[in-house]
Amino acid sequence: MLGKRKLGSAIGALALIGGFMGAAIGASVITASAAGAGTPAGTYNCTVTDTATGGHVTATGLTYPASVPSGAISGVSTGDPINFTCTGLGASESLAIIQAAGLAALDNPANEESYADIPHGDLGAAADGSGDLNVTSTSITTYSNGDSNVHCPNSQVAANLGAIGCLVTAADIGTEEPLVLVDLDYTNDATPVNPAISIGSQTVTPGETVTPTTTSGYWWGASEVGAGGASPLPAPTVLVDGTPSSGTDTLQVSAASYAYGSPGTPTYPALSGNITLPATLAPGFHTLTVVEGTLASGSIQASVPLYVAGASGGGTPVVPASNTGPNTGVTITGSTGWDPDSTTSWTGTWNPPGTCALPAVTAHITAVPPVPTSSTAPESFSANTSDIPTSYFTTSGCVPGAWTLTVTQSVTDPTPVASATFGPLNLVDLTSACSIASTGTCLVQQGLSQQVNGTDLTVTEYAADQGIGAPGQNPSAILVNLSTVTLGPGVFQAGQGELNTVEVNDSRGTLSGWTVTGQLEGDFQGQNVGNDHSIPADYLTWNPSVSLTYPGNIAHAGDPDWLANGVIPNGTTEPPTYGPDAPAAGSAATGTNNNETVPSVNDNAGHNNPSGNPATGQIGGSTAPTNHAGEPAWPSAVGSEGPSGLLYEVVAGPVANLTTSLATASDYQGPNSAVTLCSAPTGGGGGAFNCDASLSLAVPPYVAAGTYTDTLDLLTTAT
Repeated sequence: MLGKRKLGSAIGALALIGGFMGAAIGASVITASAAGAGTPAGTYNCTVTDTATGGHVTATGLTYPASVPSGAISGVSTGDPINFTCTGLGASESLAIIQAAGLAALDNPANEESYADIPHGDLGAAADGSGDLNVTSTSITTYSNGDSNVHCPNSQVAANLGAIGCLVTAADIGTEEPLVLVDLDYTNDATPVNPAISIGSQTVTPGETVTPTTTSGYWWGASEVGAGGASPLPAPTVLVDGTPSSGTDTLQVSAASYAYGSPGTPTYPALSGNITLPATLAPGFHTLTVVEGTLASGSIQASVPLYVAGASGGGTPVVPASNTGPNTGVTITGSTGWDPDSTTSWTGTWNPPGTCALPAVTAHITAVPPVPTSSTAPESFSANTSDIPTSYFTTSGCVPGAWTLTVTQSVTDPTPVASATFGPLNLVDLTSACSIASTGTCLVQQGLSQQVNGTDLTVTEYAADQGIGAPGQNPSAILVNLSTVTLGPGVFQAGQGELNTVEVNDSRGTLSGWTVTGQLEGDFQGQNVGNDHSIPADYLTWNPSVSLTYPGNIAHAGDPDWLANGVIPNGTTEPPTYGPDAPAAGSAATGTNNNETVPSVNDNAGHNNPSGNPATGQIGGSTAPTNHAGEPAWPSAVGSEGPSGLLYEVVAGPVANLTTSLATASDYQGPNSAVTLCSAPTGGGGGAFNCDASLSLAVPPYVAAGTYTDTLDLLTTAT
């Protein structure tokens, strides 16, 4: 350790013990017989032992006088007895056993006696007539001083100056020269605080000159004041990414010093000079390190990150290969090459194809994890095409087209330091019509939108009686607006609406059946505000119903009464209540799906919906679809008012939470987990039917305000 090396050499070279002895003991104590008792004639041996722990230093072949410590004893505690056992000393040689604080090495030699613990020293020790010494001192490890920074164990000031540890010696009284020197490391010695540096902006250019400044800690390895003045250690070593820099520098660390007082005055080492970075510094992320002294003594160092703009993330990412529509989430996985910096922020850009005359669009990026764990760890990025204005999807040359998504990482400044462009991403508009000639699948889509308004934080108590909002107005056949909700007061709110009617007209004549299923393409995504700006897909509940496209008015002998109504709902009810106030399960006997009252309204034929029938299990109290205003008029000629199909051959799907096809969504349930809107089993289903559903989105009270969007895929499978 640097501090130990400095302490021993300084005290020995400056004849510290002589200064202690002459000032504190006095000439009158040094008798003629003591002074002439004799010093070792040749080499001698000494062992110094902490008898409380057994820790010891054994030195053989010593020559007088000793100039450097023979070693260090660790684990010393205040009050530990210290034993000196030596052979080969002068016959009856008189000795003084004294401890000194390490700060003595940093003061002017003329003041060194101030650091010796004479009061607790053993000034009466002596070798026997054969030159053997065996003496134990019980007081030398108890040391304090008028200067509050001078004591053993060492003080924090001493540690931060580099004066680590204390020194104990057995010295000849007559010559005032040390026979043996040993460092004592106390269990509660203060630990130096290593330095930290800053270079200002961490975004740099190759060949730039930067000035490191010390922001905290201490360069405690700087050399002490000696008789000839300050003598700094060799210039610091500069590393870039762990290897010596190919650039240049003028760095120096000034000397440490201490002036004894009440308390004394420390002068801490200071880093100065500049660093010229290598001209070949590549774009990307680097680490600049300043090591005090040589690499071999590199326990004293400080590092700071460097960023050279132009780095490229990417690796081998996985980009969605399927077509992407409006209001659709896009997730890119497996990207690497990003910096693990805690100040990271992400931005993005949707880049249209070259055939598009409209400009690029800002993309809101969600990264997982938000801060890369390493430059080689895979990173995932999610964005939503809801960032792209609807006008792009109707502009020739823009959509359909091959778009790209650029992701940019910024740190600290925030200067962009790395980016990657992913693609192509094939953007298409939503489909509103399709056909099946015989068998296969047919996809139509609807974009969903939920507006959430934010207000003040208020605290109000009410009875547990909360109403529900009215459904929103759908602007077109491919867009659904749920009713606006207002956050609060700490409970889920229900955004309600009606699915646009899905008319299935099966004129194949095969009577082989068909099924319409629905699945969201991801979670509902809002504006990129804070941490909570998405609503899980399965918070959307639908309550399907089916009806005849043309109900007709011809009675059918033997048909149940409800057939003439032209509507077979599966039990349309109010939106579910989430949390502790959730209603109980429904009952056919009471004609409800839960314990909340369900309104009845007129259907298209003017009939009221029926009540529940416990005998048949029919659940009543249902609402018929209300959005048929734009459909063709019903047949009115006498004899031609027949229904467009047999309603009992078509089944509405159950009340269900929607699922998502996005594997990274919070509620992903695996492939083929779409839920049924309506279906016709094999043997029937011919004719024209309307499949509808009431919608309810449970909006959590903790999400950000804004517009939340998603895309619902409605897939018809003909068997």
